[in-house]
Amino acid sequence: MRRAEPNREALLEMRACGGDLDAFHGLAADALGGLYWAALRVLGTPAGAELAVCETLSQAWEGMAGREPATPFGRWLARVLAGVLATRVPADDPADRPRPETDEDGRPVTHEARWERLDEAAATVQEAVACLCGPQRLALVLADGASLTCAEIAGATGRTESGVRRSLHAARLAVRAAIDSGG
Repeated sequence: MRRAEPNREALLEMRACGGDLDAFHGLAADALGGLYWAALRVLGTPAGAELAVCETLSQAWEGMAGREPATPFGRWLARVLAGVLATRVPADDPADRPRPETDEDGRPVTHEARWERLDEAAATVQEAVACLCGPQRLALVLADGASLTCAEIAGATGRTESGVRRSLHAARLAVRAAIDSGG
């Protein structure tokens, strides 16, 4: 989520707490993209995400007067969204749990066969990563292997954050293509 300038955000927040709907819209506009993205990833449909964001904004407007001022507005909105999404995600249904793996003849897959498939998949990923150019490989390993953010990788490598993001995106696409093609 994009953060508003602190002075602008504080002014809009004061006005919104006083009942100014336009000020609330100004605050919320900075967070809409992040809210929609999160809702879309959780719910899986654009329509569901839009409804969840609308409900979030409605609940946030109603709760604006009781909001804790110490929490940044965007983070507070994300918490409201989390509550909305929690009501929309279906409870764990035992029928949805994975069933024992079977082969094409319907026989249970053995432990050894499962490990063999995992070894093949790991080899495919390792080959795909090895084929990446240096910056892409570095970005992928640091982001997915070491759990560094793009900003941290940029700081450590001397690259721009947008350059790291591009490399990471290209690397993930290349690895996904290798996995999808089977090697």
